[in-house]
Amino acid sequence: MAKDDYHVIVYNILAYLYQCLKHGEKPDESKLRCNGKFLDINETYWKYIFKNLYEYGFITGIIIDENDDGYDIYRLDLAQITPTGIEYLTENSTMQKAKKFFKDTAEVLIPLIE
Repeated sequence: MAKDDYHVIVYNILAYLYQCLKHGEKPDESKLRCNGKFLDINETYWKYIFKNLYEYGFITGIIIDENDDGYDIYRLDLAQITPTGIEYLTENSTMQKAKKFFKDTAEVLIPLIE
């Protein structure tokens, strides 16, 4: 796995949102943007990931605005992991491989709550 693999990015986003939930904190939107503090992926890939996380019911709170150019995503500061997202994060074998990637490389894309 590489740090820009879909499952690695999804694991990191969901783990961050789970930590925010457990600590009662709103997510830092700058940590979740494609060109923000921690993610370095192209906007199309970033939109794809967040739209699918939302449509699969793993996260709520974001706004997906359909428009003539496709769609835009807003309100990452309101993103929350759902119980389904928590289950996927903790039970899915691919998520466990992504978690192992972080342990093996000692690299975290989005730092958990400071």
